[in-house]
Amino acid sequence: MNRRIVTVTITTAAMFVLALLITGCDFIQEFAKDAGQSSPAATQPSAPLQGEKFENENFSIMIPKGWRKWEDRRTIGIVDDEVSLDSIHIMVDGPGTSPYKPDYAKKRMDDSVKAYNASTPKEVSAFGKTWWNTTYTFLSAYTSTYVRVTADGAVVEVTLTGNNHESNKKLKAVLDTLVFKR
Repeated sequence: MNRRIVTVTITTAAMFVLALLITGCDFIQEFAKDAGQSSPAATQPSAPLQGEKFENENFSIMIPKGWRKWEDRRTIGIVDDEVSLDSIHIMVDGPGTSPYKPDYAKKRMDDSVKAYNASTPKEVSAFGKTWWNTTYTFLSAYTSTYVRVTADGAVVEVTLTGNNHESNKKLKAVLDTLVFKR
């Protein structure tokens, strides 16, 4: 397996675990108690998004009031405080001195199939771009990952977490504000 793929996979997993720790130690107990149940607040349409706009050289996104944000040099994570399992993580890596090749995104998804018993990767259109996408369960959380390589060789990854994230109107409202610059 490519050393770069392993490093990125381990880094992404570590950041996900960090995000879980940030949401509080009661997370696992809360999740076990509420497993399989959706929070009504998480699926109800909300008023127009209020909060702060996060922007860097790669993308912009609105972070709603009541959501927590953490970031490092290449990743931002935002977590809904009402439903600590619902989160969005966006990572941009590179291009640096050794740009990623266009086929890296598909290889990354193929590795997810092996590592997380993920769904078969498929090419999809989302957030105004074309991505490779797969879904899987990681630490009892249903997860969708989207990966693409930009024209200049950077890797962009969007990970959505939460048991109802595919139908969650609150997450969708946040994602509707996501604009990529590359």
